[in-house]
Amino acid sequence: MEVLPEVPMRRAIALTFVATMATSLLTAATPPELFAKAKEQFRLASYAGALKTLEELDSLSQQPGYEKDRTAILPGLAFYRGACKPLTTGQDADDVLQRDTQALDTLERAKANLRPAGMASG
Repeated sequence: MEVLPEVPMRRAIALTFVATMATSLLTAATPPELFAKAKEQFRLASYAGALKTLEELDSLSQQPGYEKDRTAILPGLAFYRGACKPLTTGQDADDVLQRDTQALDTLERAKANLRPAGMASG
């Protein structure tokens, strides 16, 4: 039985790792793509899948560089989370809505603090 040299094996492992990392970078979803995926899962009544995607979206949108995306998707995120959670976790819909409404209020206060003095909201 022939023993393969160790160097080509290491190279093969390294190439596999690089290929896997490149693939994951190329398939990394953006917040709008994740939001569209969650909406489609909800439409297909895959509430647990939609909820998982929404949690992924929530996490991604909190990362630096996604501030504008987060502002745009937060109302939809609150709606779909509020619609999915009671169907998958048995949580009370009012509790979910209250928590997400508080998140929206916090966002509005943060946006108000960013406006120059004297500018009207809207």
